[in-house]
Amino acid sequence: MHWIIQDSGGKHYNWTALYDAVRRAGGTAEFCSVSAALTLKRAEPVVVFGGEDFLEAARKNANLESIIFHAPSFFRVDTYLRCWGNDCLNADTFFYDPSREYSGEDGRYFVRPLFDTKCFDGGIYPLRHGEIFRMESCRNCRQTGPCMCVSSEKHIREEWRFVVISDRVVTGSPYVGAASTPQADTEQIMRFAQRMADRAQGQAPAVWVLDIGLTKEGCKVIEANIFNASNLYECSRDIIVRGMDGLLSASGGQQPAARGRL
Repeated sequence: MHWIIQDSGGKHYNWTALYDAVRRAGGTAEFCSVSAALTLKRAEPVVVFGGEDFLEAARKNANLESIIFHAPSFFRVDTYLRCWGNDCLNADTFFYDPSREYSGEDGRYFVRPLFDTKCFDGGIYPLRHGEIFRMESCRNCRQTGPCMCVSSEKHIREEWRFVVISDRVVTGSPYVGAASTPQADTEQIMRFAQRMADRAQGQAPAVWVLDIGLTKEGCKVIEANIFNASNLYECSRDIIVRGMDGLLSASGGQQPAARGRL
């Protein structure tokens, strides 16, 4: 299987380390700029890895059959709530409806978009409940219905990222650059991640990324992310490449069939 990886001139460890892992496994890979991804021609399907702009360029290229593990019906907040319920960090999320009146006590609230399109900047807002909704709710989104998700502020002791291939958690890593040294029991948090991956079977794409937070209440799901544009931190890229090789060999080198919906 051939990989097309975004070119950073050797500066982006996330991409260069993956390139090296593909080569160690005997695979082929090449670095490519965003502009080149628009015009590149290859006869066989290729795995694309890089930033969101790079993935978008590859998708637009009619001469490139890109393997990108995207599932719009899965990568959205309401799906996370249906899939993981109270095991979600933000299980108290509600969806802002501009036609309703809201009131509440003063506090700090986490506000983020419903969809994975990053149509506005999520974050913590130290505002009165009613004032949150004076934000410009959505710069680019053309979806109908509520887009703004609101929950109470949560405190995370540690954040971890896990890679899931064919419903199995294959490798994980704490977020690199975190303020403190990870204290979590690695095996315990990985077992939790696998239970959450089991509950997403048939809904998630064949390859995806799961973010877990360690809180005073225990492990919680933060969110899921598309594999092809994720920072892999210190996850084992050798394990990832082997898992991808096995998955794509089983599907004849083609994009695995899309999963169902929740």
